[in-house]
Amino acid sequence: MPLHSGLSLIYFAVGSDSHSIIQMRVYEGRRAAYDFDWGHGHGKFAEGTVHVHEWTYRDGSWGRVGRKRYMNNAEIARYGPILRQANPDVKFRPPHR
Repeated sequence: MPLHSGLSLIYFAVGSDSHSIIQMRVYEGRRAAYDFDWGHGHGKFAEGTVHVHEWTYRDGSWGRVGRKRYMNNAEIARYGPILRQANPDVKFRPPHR
């Protein structure tokens, strides 16, 4: 997905199977701000559970920074319905043990 948006504030990425959405990128000021990924696992983040990457401008370049994290409550309230529409099986946090 592009680092700068065109007309939309949200873009989606489709998986290699071309049938399911696996990522949503949110833009602020037409620049990438957050990636919500669930199409692959990352350590403690199981495939199908959303993990968040944040974008920022640092040292002369724009890129993902910091550690991956689960969605916070405000993000779930704001973006959860959009993510569920894109993929009804998406999970926001791991199941409690």
